[in-house]
Amino acid sequence: MPFWAIYQNEIEKNGGISVISSDHFSIANQAELIDYYVSFLRVDGLFVFNLKTPLKKGYNIPIISLLGNTDNTVDSVQVDYEAGIKEAVTYLNSLGHREIAFIGEKLTIGKERLFLSADDGLVGKYYAVRSSYRFGEAGVDGIRQVFDSGKCPTAIICAYDDMAIGAIRYLHEKGYSIPEDMSVIGMDNIEVAKYMEHSLTSIDTSPDEVCALAWDLLQKKMKNCYYRLSQKIVLSGKLAIRDSTGVSRG
Repeated sequence: MPFWAIYQNEIEKNGGISVISSDHFSIANQAELIDYYVSFLRVDGLFVFNLKTPLKKGYNIPIISLLGNTDNTVDSVQVDYEAGIKEAVTYLNSLGHREIAFIGEKLTIGKERLFLSADDGLVGKYYAVRSSYRFGEAGVDGIRQVFDSGKCPTAIICAYDDMAIGAIRYLHEKGYSIPEDMSVIGMDNIEVAKYMEHSLTSIDTSPDEVCALAWDLLQKKMKNCYYRLSQKIVLSGKLAIRDSTGVSRG
């Protein structure tokens, strides 16, 4: 279940009404939507996924930034991927994988950087490709890029699970076995990950815990308009090991 659906369930089971909009990853759209909900709809509270720009001054409703935040005056609940990515790379290295590729896209550059810095003290080659697509198509495109470059990784880490699912589909179509020929790790640990033919090893971002913390914080701010912590709650991603990873045969 995606993050937004978990938040929606949490709000509605507590008697609230939720309205969801997408900014399509546009800073301008996000700012316009925030202003619309605050100034015109006059909602009681607002969750913003990955706040990309400082808020206008004068907003008088509680606003919580989720998963990312560029305004230090706004309370936020975030996920630190660094520990999870380091754990994933170390785990693959322990299984004998010495050539590991990372597949990302233009919105996951931060994760790409964490991957490229996670090999400190480990043995092998670590490199990244960046797709111009998103979701499953990015996984297909990314693994094609890897193969077209002539590189031969025995494991790949994808910036999120939908991308990993696309990469696995492409690998199966080309006759590769998972994890015998290629180990695959995703990120976010979405619900479907555990139900795949080869259940997907993934970095768990604890969406239920993030949701509970964010909802508790928003409730406190709605009940007390003077409740201003300007705090950042950070949860670390942890590796959920399943069937899509195994010992390297390379």
